Amino acid sequence: MEFRWPRLMIEGLGPIRQAKLTIKPLTIIIGRNSFGKSLLINLAYLLSSTLPSFPKLKELVGDRALKLAESALTAIKEDRVEDASRELTGLLHLHLQEVGPALGMSLTSRFKEFFNVEKVVELFRGQALIEGSRLLKCFIKPSDDYLEVKVEGYHEVEAAIESVERGPEGFFVQVNLTCRGENWVEEPWGWYVEDAGDVLSLTGNRLLPSVLTDLAPLSFATIDPYLLTDSRAGVLRLARASLSRSLEYGRLTVPAREAAFLAAYDKLMRRFYERKVKEDLRGAYNNFMAEIGVDDVRIRLVGGYPEAVVKDCWGREMLLEECPSGIREALSIALALAVESEGFEALFVEEAEAHLHPKALDRMLRLAWGALQAEKRVLYLIVTTHSPIVLSVVNNLVMSLKEGYEVVSVVHLREIEGGVESEEIEVSEEGFDESELSAIFVELMEERARLG
Repeated sequence: MEFRWPRLMIEGLGPIRQAKLTIKPLTIIIGRNSFGKSLLINLAYLLSSTLPSFPKLKELVGDRALKLAESALTAIKEDRVEDASRELTGLLHLHLQEVGPALGMSLTSRFKEFFNVEKVVELFRGQALIEGSRLLKCFIKPSDDYLEVKVEGYHEVEAAIESVERGPEGFFVQVNLTCRGENWVEEPWGWYVEDAGDVLSLTGNRLLPSVLTDLAPLSFATIDPYLLTDSRAGVLRLARASLSRSLEYGRLTVPAREAAFLAAYDKLMRRFYERKVKEDLRGAYNNFMAEIGVDDVRIRLVGGYPEAVVKDCWGREMLLEECPSGIREALSIALALAVESEGFEALFVEEAEAHLHPKALDRMLRLAWGALQAEKRVLYLIVTTHSPIVLSVVNNLVMSLKEGYEVVSVVHLREIEGGVESEEIEVSEEGFDESELSAIFVELMEERARLG
């Protein structure tokens, strides 16, 4: 089955009249201030991290799901593999049919909280479409004060039970997903089923998220997403002030977007505490840390929460929250990129260049380039910027290596006839299209001149 890069199309989001993004492992969104970059990346993060409301999904599938699960269980016990596969496929399709409203319920709540609006239509008046890498499509549209979500394109995906064995905990089944005669996943799963609840668990815990992963990285919490929001340096310092009085109450007072960043920060610090830096990235990591004035980082646990202690190039030790702003902005990015990981992750970074010297930004982007090439890891890095240096560094990397350009996507948000629209910049082994790159530089320099 032909692979294609997933795409996100948006209409009517804040100042954005229309935007189309091809989501690749390195996706750069560039544009002037107040052109909707933050809205776009934060909505993408919500699409990547929002779970469906499982109580709502359970209510919607109801007795129909139980009946299909019982039929599949009977067929499994009688070793009627084809019948069991058919019933399990029907159960999967039922969940995919009803997962849209369950996603809509969760997404509506998080959208309002994340963007601090009482009604969705205050900010989002158009529609969105996610196109997956193979077949799936997900439509999102505000209706009154609710986000309607619908998943389509799944009917050719089938559950296939490859074998059934009687085991000590019930019947052990090997289950695969197929589509058009090809495997949907690399390897089948082994699963014990003893009652209809086990069949429902197999569907909800394995089959459903595996199909939704076709939308990855915007696949509703089937991968690990991290949001490194704007003003990271300030958020860390303010959070530290709150937490000094009460760890739990301090965290509960943080707004939703900043809370998502703090959750990502905690997870990244724990991972660094447990796994350290990936060996083949150590050189690039050390170069970047030296450039921002960091000699060493260690993690300690306080009240169960990780706390980063930084030793700077002058030999002083201090908490990360007390470090210069460049270190506070950049350390979480560096650890997200460099620490050992074998999962499927998406890293959403606002204003990657914040508080960094151009040389430090160069070193960070070279670390990111190395992380994208790492084995046993699938990483999507989606960043916003209004710095031409980001484009220059990536352009130089592509031109010097003559490879890797296939994984780079650049989206320029521009003002066109009183609204903001996107333009995708062509990237080849020769780098970025020079005329388009020059136009971006001129636009950003003109903005800087006006601000000056």
